[in-house]
Amino acid sequence: MVGILAAVGTAVVTGLVSGAAKEAGGSAAGWVLGEIFGTPDTSQADAIKDLGDQLDSIATAVEALTDQLAEDMKMIQKELRAIEQEQLYLAWEIRDNDLQQYISRLNVQYKTFLTYAANPDSTSQQEVTNLVEEILDTNQGAKVVIAEVNTLLVGGGGNSSSKGVLQLWSEMTEPLIKAGKMSCYAALETYFQYYVASAYAQQRALYLVIEAYHQSGNDPAAQEARRTYQDYVKSQEIPFVQNIDAMLRMQLQGGVHAASSGKTYDFDYVKALQEYSSSGFWVGAYTPSATRARAERIITNSMCLADDKNRLVIWMIYPPVNTGGQNTPKSVDFNNVSVEVQVAGNEAGASYPPAYINDIVTNPVPGINNPSDYFKQAHYARRMVFEDLPGGSYVMKDKNGQDGLDPVSGSNQKTDYFQAPQYLAHQMILNGTVKGACLDFSIYADMKRSVYWT
Repeated sequence: MVGILAAVGTAVVTGLVSGAAKEAGGSAAGWVLGEIFGTPDTSQADAIKDLGDQLDSIATAVEALTDQLAEDMKMIQKELRAIEQEQLYLAWEIRDNDLQQYISRLNVQYKTFLTYAANPDSTSQQEVTNLVEEILDTNQGAKVVIAEVNTLLVGGGGNSSSKGVLQLWSEMTEPLIKAGKMSCYAALETYFQYYVASAYAQQRALYLVIEAYHQSGNDPAAQEARRTYQDYVKSQEIPFVQNIDAMLRMQLQGGVHAASSGKTYDFDYVKALQEYSSSGFWVGAYTPSATRARAERIITNSMCLADDKNRLVIWMIYPPVNTGGQNTPKSVDFNNVSVEVQVAGNEAGASYPPAYINDIVTNPVPGINNPSDYFKQAHYARRMVFEDLPGGSYVMKDKNGQDGLDPVSGSNQKTDYFQAPQYLAHQMILNGTVKGACLDFSIYADMKRSVYWT
């Protein structure tokens, strides 16, 4: 299993173990419960002991992550109290308490599993049987935890009692960013860690479920459990990633300051400007927006993909309606536009369409809807997800001049392409080690244009 913790920079190199990431029911040393008793050979017994040590170290890393999150949340509550917005913290805390109760329930079963994994010689068959029954219990078991954590992350309504914790988390940090109390990047770091802690709980729960089914000889159920888990993760994708642009935009509101000589801008404002517009209005060579790429890497790492599976994601950032006097791109119904990918250097080869598409709208800043200011408008993006591509290096297929996507005349006699050449030249690598990649591009953006200041 590719370690989700590695996605936020912890010292953990791998995740739980390779077993859950392989096809359920396959042969792997990771099937601990099936090997604790019986007559495993010496190599299997050694592998089980090594696995127990690895799992224990990961549990320590998760505990350290949780402790840091607790300190961060104290700071957020304090700052919200200072601007008389503490009710936003309390709304999040109520839902988070429910989330932590399910994670605590899982941790009891998981701690028992760790103990058995580290001490296979002293663990009886009856103890394993009892644990399997607890894991598969339809009221209290690990499978229930996966579903309930999903519900609490995603939410299901408009009021605070039914909003997901991700939405509530974004809502409580956005006013701090806008007020200059917190950088959007500090907020995003804590946000990513919070999601990782929750998603990693789901990942541990899946591992327990697969172990339990494998031990009881029900390999088809183990396979189905992983497919169901991956469906849950996909349902969490948009609730997770849609808050990123909201926090970046708040930096564009809070990072501008009045001065006697005019406006001044925070360093984080400039960085957020580049990421928000996906390198549009920016000088230099193209690189994917680091924040979106990191979020996609976290999602990929949480999917428990098999060795021969991968994911590639392309974000298409829509143009503004008006950019304060600059050229407005020709009117095209971008809702009908999706891009494909192809193997780099093989334009005549096969191209691959996205497996599914999400449209994301970041709402205007409350009370502000200035059509002449790009960064105070609703922000539109299309997210295209490609799955299970053959390994290799991929580029976007050139759609310039197709489906009405003709180049347009930009400022300073430059040409604005639907996909700028820098985007089309960017290669995305997929292989057994790098199982995910991300690219985002701004439609009809001339990347040689100087930075556009609001």
